[in-house]
Amino acid sequence: GNTTLQIAGDGDNSNQNAETEANADADADVAQGNSAVNTAGVGQTGGDGQNAQNAHTDLIADADAGLGVSAEGVNTIETAQGAGDGDNSNQNANTAAEADADADIEQGNAAVNTVGIGQSGGDGLNAQNAAVAALADADAGAEIGILGINEIGTTQATGDGTNDNQNANTEAEADADADVGQANAAANVVGVSQGGGSGDNAQNVDAAVLADADAGLGLWVAAGNGIETLQL
Repeated sequence: GNTTLQIAGDGDNSNQNAETEANADADADVAQGNSAVNTAGVGQTGGDGQNAQNAHTDLIADADAGLGVSAEGVNTIETAQGAGDGDNSNQNANTAAEADADADIEQGNAAVNTVGIGQSGGDGLNAQNAAVAALADADAGAEIGILGINEIGTTQATGDGTNDNQNANTEAEADADADVGQANAAANVVGVSQGGGSGDNAQNVDAAVLADADAGLGLWVAAGNGIETLQL
């Protein structure tokens, strides 16, 4: 915060000048990447005769990403000028304030399962079974707050004298900018191939596949100027 206090006594020809420049910058550049990946490849080959092939695959890819970002640019300025009972008091207050809050945020989250199973049997008796349980769960959450604010108060007071001049100039700029990108994905890729030769072939494929992607984004952006000028 910036505070300026000027007090003149009861004499004549009092001159007061207060110049305040304030700049508050808050910049946030955040990148977050998160991934969980399972890759499984199974190959089974049987020659002529009796073949019993079983492929049981359990895959869990769980990716959780949480991001919290707060960027604040704040100026608090108080200027007070007081003159006594003398004549010809001159008061001048110039205030320039800029509050900037900028955020550039990228969040990526992914959960991926990739399963490939190949089973081949020659002539004869072939029993082939492929059981696949694949779960891809991706959860992404982001809470972002951006604030740019100026709080400016100017007070000028003179006494009982004559020819008093009061001048107050206030310039304020408050900016709050947010550039946010969020990507969340859950994917399952399953491929099963079974081939049997001449004879008796029993083939079974049991695939339980679940892809769950949940993304939540909370964003608030505020820019404000609070200006109070009081001349007495």
